[in-house]
Amino acid sequence: KAFGCFRHQNLAPASPYLRGFSDDFVIPVSRWTEMKQAEVDGAEGLRTLLGSALGLMLITVLLTVSRSAYLGLAAALGWWFVRDRRAVLMVVLGALVLLVTYSQLTDQRRYIEDRLTMRDSSVEGRSQTYQNAITAVAARPLLGVGYGQFADLDEAVSVNAERGRSAHSLYLGLFASTGIPGALAFLAFLAVHIRRIWRNKARAVALKDAEAEWMMSAFQAMIIYRLITLMFSEFHNVHGYNLIGLWIAAALLPFPEADAREADAPGDGAAQEPGGPPAALLG
Repeated sequence: KAFGCFRHQNLAPASPYLRGFSDDFVIPVSRWTEMKQAEVDGAEGLRTLLGSALGLMLITVLLTVSRSAYLGLAAALGWWFVRDRRAVLMVVLGALVLLVTYSQLTDQRRYIEDRLTMRDSSVEGRSQTYQNAITAVAARPLLGVGYGQFADLDEAVSVNAERGRSAHSLYLGLFASTGIPGALAFLAFLAVHIRRIWRNKARAVALKDAEAEWMMSAFQAMIIYRLITLMFSEFHNVHGYNLIGLWIAAALLPFPEADAREADAPGDGAAQEPGGPPAALLG
């Protein structure tokens, strides 16, 4: 049950999973859900490791060549920039990483530029696919055509074109495949937990808990990104629902009420038991 920043030796440098790692590197190990700032500052190179992970994620989004991913990323970073000015440096560095990566691409750059012209069969067929979804909802408003059966909806309702295609929208796909009651129930379930994450962020601000505030801000940015991309895409089976599980876990973190914390806390910060979890996570 050790926690802190510990040095590790790379015992298998030839492994494809560890290629590129230094022979000796630092990894944070947490028994609870936080790292003490002094431990992070004392571990040389740890911030570089975390920054590199963020840069790699941005490059991965760029190389998806997904227009919905680009739109969602721009919205999430823009929202984070407006709501938390401390994220300015992260947004600027992230933009630089993307620009440098884009400038080094060759064949992929032409493909990305062609996709951004919005002139391809995928875009041309979307309007008909969306119309198919609306037709399915009108024909079977209560139970839909069956969960996960959107690609086969032509066996249940009459469609004129784009048979066998996915809905290309989680929201329309839900209404068409599960019916209006099922889709509304699922979206309401999501809305309850998303609202709780927003409340947790407000409580973290009131409690002056910087770490919890940053964590909730990160979840908010993730949610904005995903809600926008799902307007033009669907979940990829287990991955998508694992992401929802992560949101729910973040929503269920027990935050104390701000007035109770302020009444018990001496001075500007809250007391924390030695070796215990951060105060914002104590129910």
